[in-house]
Amino acid sequence: MSYDVLLSDAVSDYLKSQDRSRQKDILKHLYEMKVDPFKGDVMRLKPPLQRLYRKRIGSDRLLFSIRGEDVYLELMGDRSQIHGLAKRLERNRG
Repeated sequence: MSYDVLLSDAVSDYLKSQDRSRQKDILKHLYEMKVDPFKGDVMRLKPPLQRLYRKRIGSDRLLFSIRGEDVYLELMGDRSQIHGLAKRLERNRG
């Protein structure tokens, strides 16, 4: 099964802010997610973020959700900041 990988504006902006070699590394991981979004260090988050999964890409964390056959990339950032950003996103979403 093949998934479509969709980037939020936040993930797109984060990717653009990285240097070229880091972008290539991240894009390699995103391409692999088309075949198996759960490959690598992936885990489901605990409530209230249980709809999201976390994928480790070096010191960065990618938060994504599965919507049918789409992998929606919601947030990406440094591991020290990403969970706080996600909690704020969920509060604003509800």
